[in-house]
Amino acid sequence: MTTSRGAHDVQKLSGECFTCHPGTGCAGKCYFPCACICCLCTHRAHCVRTGELAIAEKFNEYTRTLEPGQHFLIDICGCYEEKLVARMSMRLQSIRLRNERYKTRDHVFVDLNGYILYSIIMEQVADAHY
Repeated sequence: MTTSRGAHDVQKLSGECFTCHPGTGCAGKCYFPCACICCLCTHRAHCVRTGELAIAEKFNEYTRTLEPGQHFLIDICGCYEEKLVARMSMRLQSIRLRNERYKTRDHVFVDLNGYILYSIIMEQVADAHY
């Protein structure tokens, strides 16, 4: 399904995710008012789905945490580049421990089976990634 939004041709991919029309860049058109002003952006729109957060970096340094929704990361001629480097699920996750052997303080070995349940705290998403 393709919808028209002014100068933008936006193509619906799946769910609530949108991106620019393939092969047109982010604005998709070149305007000629007095001089040619072209869209030099090479990155497309990014959709962060419900239940996950994303981490953006600029010049390999953390810049911001992206919450669920539509986000545009800008790259002007490769000089001011902002990248989406990781997506982190906010769901409850588990790690299964199978026949893990531990040594206690009194030098006795204990075999354990079990699960570790964890989730990432929203305010500490960047710390969890790095």
